[in-house]
Amino acid sequence: MDSPRGPASFATQADALLRKNLCVQKRNLKTNIGITFFPILICVLLIVLQNVINNELDKPKYKCGCMCLETGVDGRCARKECGIQYSSLDQVGSCPIPSPPRWPALIQVPRADFRAVRTSSQPFDDLPDPLCRDSWSCPASVLVTGNDKAVAEAISRGLFPALSPPLNATDFLDILSKLVAGSDTQPWYIQLLEPAFFSGHTLYLIQPECLPFMSQTISYNTGGIPFQLSYDFLGTTQYGLGVNVWYNSTYNDNNAYSFIATLRVPRLVNAVSNAYLKFIKGTWVEMLLEYVKDMPKVGTSFQLDLSSLLSALFFTWIIELLFPVILTYLVYEKQQKLKTMMKMHGLKDGPYWLISYSYFLALSVVYMLFFVIFGSLIGLNFFRVNEYSVQAVFFFVCINLQIALAFLVASFFSSVKLATGSSMGAIGMTWRSLKDPLNGMRDILIIMSVEWALLLILAFYLDQASLRKVVEQLLIDPNANQAIICDKLRKVYPGRDGNPDKLAVRGLSLVLQKGQCFGMLGPNGAGKTSFISMMIGLIKPTSGTAYVHGMDINMDMRNIYTNLGVCPQHNLLWETLTGKEHLFFYGRLKNLKGAALVKVPPTWISPFEHNIHILVLKNYNCYPTQWKRQSLRYGNTMQLKARFGGTYIFTMTTSPDQEKEVEQLVHQFSPSANKIYHLSGTQKFELPKQEVKIAHVFAAVENAKRRLTIHAWGLVDTTLEDVFIKVARGAQAFNEFA
Repeated sequence: MDSPRGPASFATQADALLRKNLCVQKRNLKTNIGITFFPILICVLLIVLQNVINNELDKPKYKCGCMCLETGVDGRCARKECGIQYSSLDQVGSCPIPSPPRWPALIQVPRADFRAVRTSSQPFDDLPDPLCRDSWSCPASVLVTGNDKAVAEAISRGLFPALSPPLNATDFLDILSKLVAGSDTQPWYIQLLEPAFFSGHTLYLIQPECLPFMSQTISYNTGGIPFQLSYDFLGTTQYGLGVNVWYNSTYNDNNAYSFIATLRVPRLVNAVSNAYLKFIKGTWVEMLLEYVKDMPKVGTSFQLDLSSLLSALFFTWIIELLFPVILTYLVYEKQQKLKTMMKMHGLKDGPYWLISYSYFLALSVVYMLFFVIFGSLIGLNFFRVNEYSVQAVFFFVCINLQIALAFLVASFFSSVKLATGSSMGAIGMTWRSLKDPLNGMRDILIIMSVEWALLLILAFYLDQASLRKVVEQLLIDPNANQAIICDKLRKVYPGRDGNPDKLAVRGLSLVLQKGQCFGMLGPNGAGKTSFISMMIGLIKPTSGTAYVHGMDINMDMRNIYTNLGVCPQHNLLWETLTGKEHLFFYGRLKNLKGAALVKVPPTWISPFEHNIHILVLKNYNCYPTQWKRQSLRYGNTMQLKARFGGTYIFTMTTSPDQEKEVEQLVHQFSPSANKIYHLSGTQKFELPKQEVKIAHVFAAVENAKRRLTIHAWGLVDTTLEDVFIKVARGAQAFNEFA
């Protein structure tokens, strides 16, 4: 048949799909507006919550304490002074400290119950007995090593100067700079306050014991022994100092969730430097570390920036709110069989993926634009401090990754009900800071981009792999109405999981005249679905071919789609589109334009009055055979059932060990019953209508329930499929006899 129009091009199908999507979105206008403006609502809620927190933190109890020093004649305060001396513990953190206090430099002393003691696993014989830990009387031990024992021993004698009573100096900083003091308290990350002086703990003065220094050659890893500290003098001589200082870093607290503590290390270095100078210059030479102090501190106020605090979690959640929207749309088309319907009418994968992906991308872009613009206008720091170009690239990659993931996840769901990171920092993200290995943004962008590409490819592959399986499950009971020539059409499905190959269509040869209504009947597994799927181009034949109006299904499916319509047994429609919009959409898929599109006939109403050829998918009720009764030589449906099916079909499922009782029960109300099916407790019987009363069957089954375990039972009239099977079996027996 010559067609006045060619197959629909890529652009034509994309245009048809786009127009259909626009019609759908018009019906969902309120929903789309709600989705788009949802980020604005979130920003408003966030800024309201931020203002509530700011108002609470602005109260005097969170500000530096002040006191009025002079009062004017009017009773008002003429001079007010603020500082830590007037502040409570809640207020002191916000006070300015122009001149931080000076503190003596201390060393870290291990707690008495964690100091080094004598054990069988270490080579030191003069360490204290382990029982001293119980009484908290263990002395702190210092390990000294070096290549030159004499030099190391001489220097170590000057590490901890002995206390010379009486100690009556008024400047404790001067005294503690000449001695070595220590504390077992945990240091802070600042030194505005030294915990050793306000915690109530003991301040230790480190003094040498009366025991002689140990001098021996050892080779031992001291990492597991809790020495106070260790000095390794390496190759130190009177001409040069080279030393490794090993110190306790228990309180370093170097992790991502807290500030790094200021360890008490400077005094350790000063002690060994001072001891070395005394060794080479004399005991009158000193290099004192008088004090340590923090940097001056300006006055601050308590602030809690929610947008920066919640950035990684909150803004990721905002973006992912679109994920269920995209997923629901994709799974809805799958659940309602709409994608399969479009595929049957010749829609290619390219236009479908292009338009669907573009629509989700446009929705996501608008969504994020509203979010970023409104968030910037109301002053959220997360948007203002980071370069907008960096944000644009980050959000673009993120939403594309999300769309690709939605396409992938949609492959695993068949029902809508079932279906349904990194911080940019407070200082801001720029393109130059992408090189910073600490923020990790460059790596995240690379990973997300790769995931986006891989997920998109994987989603497309799974979509193609699952489409054939879905179609075979959905196209139940097809009926054909085509001018068709089938030449030894054969389909074999490869075996999986060790199963043999499945022969679905065995060399089918068939000729159908134009205008003829043909009904295809057969039991499950006969190959009806595979035949229809090959005819509409969903699967390729293993061998053989078929021709539709002279066009080969292996070579000319694009041209066949131009005049091929598919009408499945279910209504595969968009709920929000009208009948006219459905006609226009499928008409555009068929490359109808202009006046031809306006006059497109309702092909499913009267397929015999128009030059539009319909392939009616299989339906066990065989409606097309009722449209043209003359297409079956034996007459209409009732005549066929009366002639070949004058029986009822009785089915009962019980335990396998009760099959004999079921057979006896059936012969009670139908002595001529004939068993036609038997499998693992399920049995089917043909009951002649002339000897069966339905009321007697129901009564007998009700009585049988008292002694039998009946899982299911049924009594139905003969169907056209039963008629077909009976006639086919008779014909096969006749052919075998002949």
